[in-house]
Amino acid sequence: MYPDLRSPLRQLLRAPRVVVPVLVSMALAIGASVAVFSVIYGVSLRPLPFPGHERLVMLWESQEGATEGGPFFATPVSLQGWQEQSRSFTGIAAVEPGNYSLSGVGEAERYSGAAVSANVFGVLGATPVLGRGFLPQEDAPGGERVVVLSHGLWQRRFGGDPGVLGRAVTLNGAPHTVVGVLPRDLRFPREAELWVPLALSGHDTERRTKHYLMAVARLKPGVSVERAEAEMAAVAASLARTNPASNGGWRVDVVTLREQFVGDLRPSLSLLALAVALVLLIACVNAANLLLSRAIERSREMAVRSALGATRGRLARQLLGEGVVLALASGVLGVALARIGLPLLVALSPVELPAFREIGVDGTVLAFTLAVTLACGVVFGVVPAVRGTSGNLVSPLKEDGGTQASTGRKGRHLQGALVVSEVALAVVLVINATLAVQAFERLQQVDFGFRSDDRLIFDVSLSEGMYPEEHQRNQFVQRALESLGEIPGVSRAAASSYLPLGENPTASAFSVEGRSPASEQDVTRAILHRVSPGFLEAMGIPLLEGRTLSAADHADAPGVAVVSEAFARQYWPGTSPIGKRVKRGAYDSDKPWLTVVGVVGNVRDSELASEVGPAWYLPYTQHKFTDMTFVLETRGDPTEVLSPVRRAIAAIDPALPVYNASTLRERVASFSARERFTSVAMGILALIGVVLGAVGVYSVVAYSIARRTQEIGIRSAVGARQGQIVGLVLGWTLRLTLAGLIVGVIGAMAVNRLLESVMVGLGRVNLASVVATSAIFLLVSLAAGLVPALRASRVDPIVALRPGVRSVRPARTPAGRDVHLSRR
Repeated sequence: MYPDLRSPLRQLLRAPRVVVPVLVSMALAIGASVAVFSVIYGVSLRPLPFPGHERLVMLWESQEGATEGGPFFATPVSLQGWQEQSRSFTGIAAVEPGNYSLSGVGEAERYSGAAVSANVFGVLGATPVLGRGFLPQEDAPGGERVVVLSHGLWQRRFGGDPGVLGRAVTLNGAPHTVVGVLPRDLRFPREAELWVPLALSGHDTERRTKHYLMAVARLKPGVSVERAEAEMAAVAASLARTNPASNGGWRVDVVTLREQFVGDLRPSLSLLALAVALVLLIACVNAANLLLSRAIERSREMAVRSALGATRGRLARQLLGEGVVLALASGVLGVALARIGLPLLVALSPVELPAFREIGVDGTVLAFTLAVTLACGVVFGVVPAVRGTSGNLVSPLKEDGGTQASTGRKGRHLQGALVVSEVALAVVLVINATLAVQAFERLQQVDFGFRSDDRLIFDVSLSEGMYPEEHQRNQFVQRALESLGEIPGVSRAAASSYLPLGENPTASAFSVEGRSPASEQDVTRAILHRVSPGFLEAMGIPLLEGRTLSAADHADAPGVAVVSEAFARQYWPGTSPIGKRVKRGAYDSDKPWLTVVGVVGNVRDSELASEVGPAWYLPYTQHKFTDMTFVLETRGDPTEVLSPVRRAIAAIDPALPVYNASTLRERVASFSARERFTSVAMGILALIGVVLGAVGVYSVVAYSIARRTQEIGIRSAVGARQGQIVGLVLGWTLRLTLAGLIVGVIGAMAVNRLLESVMVGLGRVNLASVVATSAIFLLVSLAAGLVPALRASRVDPIVALRPGVRSVRPARTPAGRDVHLSRR
């Protein structure tokens, strides 16, 4: 076997004009595939850091028959029923995500965390590396306040000190004792840095029917997700009968933890996987074409080897070995390119992609690279191996022009078919990449309903542990707004319980006076904003009718509300909503009626591709809140006032950290990060496809002209002008390209139908994308065919018709004639 590899290496070193294009094209394709696979593996294939992660599921509640909204967190009533009646799970744990201000150890900082039931670590299979989890008595009303830390928080905040166990820290103003540290990278929810007991049974009665709990469960061995869903459907029906007010009309969705983490990303990852597969195919066809050209040129050599006793199998291994050696060299270069390009790809990634910190070229990725490399070597090595050893190997030894012409025609037909395939694959890639870019551009043109320039945003968490009374929280916000408004460079300061495009919007139930719902399930919901006076002006949300909220709408004033245009149009079509009344919650609840005093423009609060839903704005002084997002309209760069902002908040309460600080423009940009990532990655892959297509067309045309030297010489001898020769060559090039375009457009339409089902907003193949792609490939083909065409037009017919001349390329002679003879 060793000689079979040593000989191909020797032969390849003698043919740099074939080796270099193949190495470059295959390295680009393999590098792109390795980079994309690294992302796909790191995000959706790498094992989750939970033992037996394939049996972990999330349980969600959804309304029967609802086409929008949801899924929703579970209610305590539902969770208790699931735990008592289900038999498919070894355990069901409750998780309430939240924000925690940690003080008492250095400067106060805010961390994401969760209040969890005592069994959560057992359900997740998480064994602390230090200390323990929670005891049942700690997860009960009045239990001891304890906390478990993430490995990262333990390292950063406590320096990895084992003596942290038993240490007292302050969370949201309340003392807690550290009892454990979890293993590295084992966190649930993903953002959580610390966990405290939930003490669910001690929650007030009103919250028992509120949807605020994440439910995570572990399937029993041998129980499938489908079986668990069937059982939970029966449990949900049972709860609906016993608790019709809170559970009527609700179902349970069972979702694997893997799907929960990466479900929204699958469309983008699927699109990238398809694109990189097309790039690999294009590169393989390109390499096959180049190696086929070399195999046909070496037909006389193969005949000599056969005459000296070489078997067809030995000759086939020789040619196939060249393809494998080239592929392995390309794989090495591809890995090097992937190592360079992967950080750039990760930098373009959407911030919410999980596990991006773990993405790299590891052993699994290298194994994938080796498999892809060997497969590519076999794929593009088979064509020249079969073509180079088929037919009568003795005939090339004869100096018979007819035989050579026949062989040339067969080679040109096969190469022409490969060029058509290459162009078609590239067209499929480019058209769908164009549609992805167009979809992103459409999303960029979406009107968000507010101004994002010159605005700084940041969050402050006013937990009930630190600010137990509503008037205390109101006083803090008022003092903060006054201090922030006095900072040089700040023209306006405002606050809201929820900012547009934020995470976890509050979809508050409401009722409209005069529109009593038929049942509890008919109560509708709208995005709720508890805002300060001047918030609508600070955000640049236009007032359409009536007035906005003012300082006169204080806690003791009559209840008022400002609604969005979508809200008014949906519930008071054709009439003014000013003076109409709405209330939070059910129609017959004891909540006070609120008078509508204004209508403002629609603001996009959720998915870019969805319709804008109703929203309403209430004075923060009249409605309970804990977390607040502050908005500062600035004169100049918003980031320049961040340090004064931190000092102003610390002057009011040093235990309150400022977190999630950014410009509003950055928030808007991050909201479309996934679409930007997809469009940029698709654009890069499409560019690689175009380059590979151009290389393929050029190599085939150049080879064909070299093989048709005598034919061109005859045409010149009988009177063909240079322009006619150029037209002949370019015409043949354009015919191949047009055939590839036709096949490619048909293929792009078929692939597009499949992609539409996995990527919302991609759009159908349209005339603009077809015309643009056709223009690109026609120009590329003309450019690729022009150099060989001009070279052919300068062939000297006398020189070309000499016996033994196989190809002619320009070379300046003393007489000024551009000729170069190549004899075999």
